[in-house]
Amino acid sequence: MTDQKTMAYINMFGILGSLPMLCKLDKSASELADLKKPISLCMTVKGGPKATFIFADGGCMVCDGEQKCDIKIPFSSCEKFNGMIDGTVTPIPSKGFTKIGFLLKNFIKLTDILSAYLRATETHQRFIAEMVKRGVYLTNHHNHFINYALSDDDIKETVEIADEVFKIL
Repeated sequence: MTDQKTMAYINMFGILGSLPMLCKLDKSASELADLKKPISLCMTVKGGPKATFIFADGGCMVCDGEQKCDIKIPFSSCEKFNGMIDGTVTPIPSKGFTKIGFLLKNFIKLTDILSAYLRATETHQRFIAEMVKRGVYLTNHHNHFINYALSDDDIKETVEIADEVFKIL
């Protein structure tokens, strides 16, 4: 069972917290954050994390806690905040209704770009499935580390299986 409070902190600072780097590295994301005037978005979660995201000059900055903001979105619980991240809860701002265009256009597009980077591609999922069919057990949501206890023969066999799978993809 997932602890909702822990998940809320991971979602706030691990997932949404990667928006600054996304804006630095992805041109489309940077363009969405290149605003005429800076906009700050504060998300507060009752019994959980609070953060303020400041979008300006093609970038994003994250401040821990509730700062002065243009848009404020409060969440009544960690479950509700996690639901927004999962797409099952629609947030309602308590402040910044005149800035709703930023939320509906720029912010949603930014999070869509972020989601695309976080989601495993169909080809990657097929690769994992084919490897598992052949006895190499990998997960589709992580880097593919090998175990130090593997012998040279185990590694050679894994590479051979991967070569076989790459040929059919």
